[in-house]
Amino acid sequence: MSKETRIQSLYEEFSLKLRTKMSWDREIFSALFEEMKGYCDQVKLDDTIDRKTASVFWSASWWVKSQIQELEAFSDQYYENALVNLDHLAWVLFENEIRSGLEYEPL
Repeated sequence: MSKETRIQSLYEEFSLKLRTKMSWDREIFSALFEEMKGYCDQVKLDDTIDRKTASVFWSASWWVKSQIQELEAFSDQYYENALVNLDHLAWVLFENEIRSGLEYEPL
């Protein structure tokens, strides 16, 4: 399975659980996050990126936040860090650079 297909599959599985059950699967999110980080490293010198994979990065950076931002169950530091990391990953992918002074937050 290609990295692109794995990212898309993990995001579909994660977002389906979040949307239908309001359940944040930490194991799936962790795997997704690691795959997304690896993808950023893999394509950093490329001139193009896979459109479907790019849509996962874009969607994850705003859709996940919109699903949980007002819910008490998702108010601890873990979720805040996860959202910062999704924004960071989108920035790295689309701008092809790491945000100055910002490392990934611990999960």
